[in-house]
Amino acid sequence: MTRARGIHLFVALCVMLSTAQATTYLARTEGEIRSYTGQLQAGDTLLIAPGDYTFSASPWWPSNRAGLPTNPIVIMPQSGTVRIIGDLYENVINLSNCSYLILKGLEITCSGQYSGIDGINFKAGNHHVTIQDCAIHDITNVGIGGHENASYIEIKHTHIYNLPNGLTGIYLGQHDGSVTLDHCTILNNWIHDCPNSYGIQIKRACYANRIEDNVVYNISLARPGIMCYKTDRTGVADNNIIRGNAVWNTGEGINVVGGVDVENNVVFNSGYGVYTQNYGGWGLENLRVKNNTVYKTTGACFYLPSWNTALGEMVFINNAGYQDSLNQSAISAPQGPGAGIVSNNYYYGTCNLSQGVQRGNPPVAEFIRPSILPGEVNLYPLPASLLINTGTSTNNPPAYDFNLSTRPYNALYDVGAYEWSGPPNPGWQIQEGFKEFPNVGVETPVRQLDGLTVGRLKITPNPFVSFTMAPGHEAGCFALYDISGRKVGTYKGDRIGEGLSQGVYFVRREGEGGPLARVVKIR
Repeated sequence: MTRARGIHLFVALCVMLSTAQATTYLARTEGEIRSYTGQLQAGDTLLIAPGDYTFSASPWWPSNRAGLPTNPIVIMPQSGTVRIIGDLYENVINLSNCSYLILKGLEITCSGQYSGIDGINFKAGNHHVTIQDCAIHDITNVGIGGHENASYIEIKHTHIYNLPNGLTGIYLGQHDGSVTLDHCTILNNWIHDCPNSYGIQIKRACYANRIEDNVVYNISLARPGIMCYKTDRTGVADNNIIRGNAVWNTGEGINVVGGVDVENNVVFNSGYGVYTQNYGGWGLENLRVKNNTVYKTTGACFYLPSWNTALGEMVFINNAGYQDSLNQSAISAPQGPGAGIVSNNYYYGTCNLSQGVQRGNPPVAEFIRPSILPGEVNLYPLPASLLINTGTSTNNPPAYDFNLSTRPYNALYDVGAYEWSGPPNPGWQIQEGFKEFPNVGVETPVRQLDGLTVGRLKITPNPFVSFTMAPGHEAGCFALYDISGRKVGTYKGDRIGEGLSQGVYFVRREGEGGPLARVVKIR
């Protein structure tokens, strides 16, 4: 036996042993939750029986728990509702030095009147930790906070609401940029009724984070629904991404300072829609604002001050900013665009830019139902809208739209968050609740939160950056096809899509028929 083969067999044996020794615990008391949490190893599952669990002596604090990429630790309800209640002057749940751990399906709240209580707080040393399908409410500080260095934190499909005295729904980083959180994902969350706070904040020096497909509303009228400060990184490769979110009834819909891509968002009934702010005199840099739709704001739909002194790659293309009146501000760049790229933006209202913009028709002639009421508003273009086929293909417009439909539908890109593919709007009706993707199909959703299931297979992550995987089938072969049906390659199950350019693809096992799963490569 060669040395290399011996090493491979040893690794495989270790993986098999770790899987075989995985344990499932069932906790029925607060004490058992604490005790079993301290015993969890790779592949273990902690099930919590339905009921209320009050942590009054100290927080629930999972620490030094390490799973594996293919054998994570999972903590979840056995069934029904599991309510974790904090009852002291401390966060409800703290996590430290945890990796490949999934916390899912819990309701988290606090019963005391103490201020400064976080629902979940990431302490030092965490990476590859997932918070999923939770409900966090009536917390007096931050719903989910991370104020220490961390990487690959995922917050998915979690409902954060009713923070009457809280600071922010989700808050990552430190205001002074002293810590770094990178490659984190805030995906498909529902955040609302935080009247004294922000919806989502990513602080200075945090980079390569994704804020996608969230629904944020009823935030303080003095605060943004989503805010990203500066990354302090060189170039745009590590930009934070704000994409596909629906935001309304906030002080500012989206506020960004430096190193952010803002794409395919829908904002309405807010102070400003998208505000590029020279916060604290830090300076704007590397901001790329593309294909957003903003409707009916009290300030400008797009407020772009200080672009004349901005650094790096500044791009403003294919955006739609619409007011009901020609006397209201649609696009405002008080000092001009400087060296920024401005192209193919449409507006209705006032605009002080002379190039790269075009006045459109009144909103009722552009959109199916211009409204500020969730459940009624529909800012998908009408068939005769001027937004259709009038976008630019230069400067890398997004590869898909708010509905996750492919761009362009034909040879020409559209303006705004939606790519028109014919009436009616094929996607989600903006409303109170989680964003959904009805246009994609039940069997192949683009962003199914546990990964994308094909038959008994699971393809995750999706969307992906470098490559995606089929856990448990890493040695298998998978065929990928582009949107025209042309086969683009065959990949092993642990490196699916590696080396492909960004776009929408379809995957299934090599040599098999059956349904194709849709996957999206975003870079």
